[in-house]
Amino acid sequence: MMLKKILATAITAVSIMGVSGFAYAASTDENEVTDSKQVANHVPLSYENKTKAPTKFGVKGMFDKNLPMSVQARFYAPHFDAKVHTDKTSFNGGDVGFKDTLGFGNDNAPEFIFQYNRFKLDYIHVHGAGDVDANTLGRGLIVDNIRYGVNGNVHSQSDFHYLKLDITNPIVTEENYGVDWMYGLTGMYWQGKVNGQGYAVDDNGNQISATQYEERSEKFGVPVPTLGIGGYAYIMPELKAYAQIEGLPLGGYGHFYDIEAGLHYKPIENFGINVGYRRIEVKAHRHNDDAKLRLSGPFAGISYDF
Repeated sequence: MMLKKILATAITAVSIMGVSGFAYAASTDENEVTDSKQVANHVPLSYENKTKAPTKFGVKGMFDKNLPMSVQARFYAPHFDAKVHTDKTSFNGGDVGFKDTLGFGNDNAPEFIFQYNRFKLDYIHVHGAGDVDANTLGRGLIVDNIRYGVNGNVHSQSDFHYLKLDITNPIVTEENYGVDWMYGLTGMYWQGKVNGQGYAVDDNGNQISATQYEERSEKFGVPVPTLGIGGYAYIMPELKAYAQIEGLPLGGYGHFYDIEAGLHYKPIENFGINVGYRRIEVKAHRHNDDAKLRLSGPFAGISYDF
């Protein structure tokens, strides 16, 4: 709509300038050269400072109409892998692997994005579950000082919530490409649960209770400030490619980063289709505790601007 208004205003101004110029030229000597400034001086005052030359049209197309708000729903299919090793949680003295030890599979992760001007809120929920037998564990799994895998199966489940708030600021804004930097805050919350036949052990691994059904759960949450940079380029009027990386190095405490690259196709004014690849990695170390989590895989989604 804004482009149509600009074009309509420009056409009207050109028409008025043309009529005024013709009248002025008729009143002057035929051999006198009429310059553009003289013609412009005869434009009615009501149009002064209201006419602008049409902006140069590159390949932006549908993206020229930057609507302030958008919502996006994605189908994210990541390869999920997590490992943890603490004083009270281990597998044969080493890392407890969610896939290798607990039998987790790759579950789809719904994702929702809300954007208003420079502000973007991104939420991902990853749910996983596993089921392994005692022979596989070999009495090697300890969770919160409970040794599992004595007999029967051991069940586990995990829920990971990822919430990111970004504020985007332009660095370079050209006709067909741009570069932005962003800052924000990312919140991560994980809750896990293990249940099955087991018994309590002391710090040396010695049995100190009878074998019975036991259930233990662990959870943690952490906010992480982030910085990032990204770029985009228009391939054709309805297609834009982009890539960005955000994160924070934590030195000896680990690191966190979120990398995404994809394509945004906008066939009509308000509707868009998004495809791409995303990788989220968290590594944390504190005292004798270590945790690693990685999500990596493709996504596809739809968006609506209003």
